[in-house]
This record gives sequence, structure tokens and C-alpha cells, in this order.
Amino acid sequence: MVSHKDISLWVLFLTLATLTQLAFKWGGTELEGLEFGAAWFEVMLSTPAVGLAIAGYIIMFVVWLLILQRTDLNRAFSMTGLIYVTVPAFAWMIFGEQIGWLRATGIALIIAGVSLMGRHEA
Repeated sequence: MVSHKDISLWVLFLTLATLTQLAFKWGGTELEGLEFGAAWFEVMLSTPAVGLAIAGYIIMFVVWLLILQRTDLNRAFSMTGLIYVTVPAFAWMIFGEQIGWLRATGIALIIAGVSLMGRHEA
């Protein structure tokens, strides 16, 4: 049986992963039009979104270790596939990115796959 703590850790992990990717996108838009070089690095390092994304990765690392203390790697890793659902959904809501039928079908298949991989085998 899955505990409330396990569910809380997964919700936290998926939330952090999604917010981190959105922060990277936000940071990327701040760098739009700049050539890669010293000026690019200067703007990148001074962009709050990039700092948020880096902090998100660090916190995700800690949460991931907490998850792995409680869950087999093969089961935990398959659950990370849900990020391929949450990130496009929020990118659509926040940035107006489009989700066509092919991508929507892929997202549905990911949900089905994670559901199957999350089941206990008899």
C-alpha cells in the first residue's frame, strides 16, 4: 500500500520538476536574441528564472533521494515519465505552446505506460 508520505513526495517531485522546466523556459526567453558568449552568460547569471531553475534541480535531487530510499529504482524511474504529461500541459497553459493530436496521443500512451509499470506484479 502506498503511504501518504510516498504520495506527498511524488506530488512534490512532479511539481518541482514541472516548475523547474517552466523556469528554464522563462530563462530561455530572457536570453532570446543573444549570441552565445560572455554577454549571454552575464544575462543568464542575472536572470531570476535561471536561478529558480537551478534551485529547483537541487531541491529535486534531494526529493529524488528521499523517493529512492522508499521505492525501487525501476518503479521510481518509470514514474518520472509523468513529467512528460505535466510539462506540456503547463507549457500550453502558461506559454501558449500547442499540443497537437500526435503529441496528445503520446501523452496518453505515457500515462498508460506509467500506469502499467506502477502496478505490482503477482
